[in-house]
Amino acid sequence: MGRDKKNVFIYIGVTAVVYFIFKYIMPLAAPFIIAFLLAAGMSGQMRFLDGRLHIKRSIAAVILIGFWGMLVIAVLWLLGGLLVTQIKNVIDNYGIYYAYINEGMCSFCQRVDGFMGFAGGTTLAYIDSGLVGIMRMAQDKLMPSIMGGSIGALKGFITCTGVLVIFFMALYFFMKDYDRMLERASASDYAQEFDFFYTRIGKIIYTFIKTQLTVMCITMIICAAGLLWLHNPYWLLLGVVLGIVDALPVFGTGTILMPWAVVSVICGKYRYAAVLVAMCFISYMLREYLEPKLMGKGLGAHPLGMLAAVYAGLALFGVVGVITGPLAYILIKELIGYIRHRQNS
Repeated sequence: MGRDKKNVFIYIGVTAVVYFIFKYIMPLAAPFIIAFLLAAGMSGQMRFLDGRLHIKRSIAAVILIGFWGMLVIAVLWLLGGLLVTQIKNVIDNYGIYYAYINEGMCSFCQRVDGFMGFAGGTTLAYIDSGLVGIMRMAQDKLMPSIMGGSIGALKGFITCTGVLVIFFMALYFFMKDYDRMLERASASDYAQEFDFFYTRIGKIIYTFIKTQLTVMCITMIICAAGLLWLHNPYWLLLGVVLGIVDALPVFGTGTILMPWAVVSVICGKYRYAAVLVAMCFISYMLREYLEPKLMGKGLGAHPLGMLAAVYAGLALFGVVGVITGPLAYILIKELIGYIRHRQNS
C-alpha cells in the first residue's frame, strides 16, 4: 500500500511539474527550444559542410539558415496569398454558402424524416439551428476580432518581429556550437541526466514532431491536389485543414472526407465521392506506412491516451494544446519510466 501511495505521489508530482513547464516556462523558452530542435535536425548538414567541404561552422550556419529561410519564404510567397484569398472568399460568400447548404440539406432531411417517421421539417430545423449558430458566431465574433484592433495588431507585429530576431540569433549560435555543446554536456557531472533528457526524451519529441509534420505536409499535398483536380475553389484551404485534422490522434482525414463523400453520393456526384474516398484511403495508407518507418519503435502510447492528451491540451493551453498536449503526455510518460528505473536500479 505504501508503494502504491508513493507511485500516486510520483504521478501527481511529475504531472504538476510538466504542467508548470508547458504553461509558464515553455512560452518564454519556445524560440530557444525550437531553435535547438532545428539545429539538431540540421546537425548532419552542418557536419557535411564543415567536415567534407571544410567551410567554417559560422559561415555554414549562415548558408543553411539563408537557404532554408529563402525556401520557406518562397513557399509562403507562392501559397500564402492564395490561402488568404480563399479564406476571405469563404467569409465574404457566407450568405451564398449558407443558402446552398440549406438547400442541399432540405432533400436529405426530408428523406431522414420519412425514414425515421418524424414530422416534416424536424431534422432540417435541428440542423439549421446549429448551422445558424455556428455561422453567426463566425461572422459576429470571429471577424471583428480579426479585422479590428489596429493598435493591438501593431503591438503584435512588433513583438513577433523581436521574437523572430531572437529566434534566428539563437538558431545561429546553436548550429555553430551544437557539437561542442553536446561534448561539454556529456563530460559534465550531470552526464547521466543529460543522456536521458537528450538521448531519450529529446530524440523522441524531435522524432514525433518531425513525423507528424512530414505526414501532415504530404497529406496536405495529396488532399489539395485531389480537390484541385475536382476544381474545388478552396482546394488549398481545405487541403491545409485536412492535413491538420489528419495529424490529430484517432481522427484522420476520414472524419471529414467520408461524410462529405456520403453527401456527394446522395446528391448524385458519384465521381466527386469516388475521388474523396480515394483521397481518404491514400492518406490513411500513407500514415500507416510512414509513421512506423519514421517513428521507429514508436511511442508505445495508446491512441486513447493521445486523444485524451489532445483534449487536455485544448482545455489547458488552448489551440496550441493540440501539439503541446501530446508532447506533455510523452514527457510525463518518459519521466515516470525514468524515475521507476532509478528506483529499481
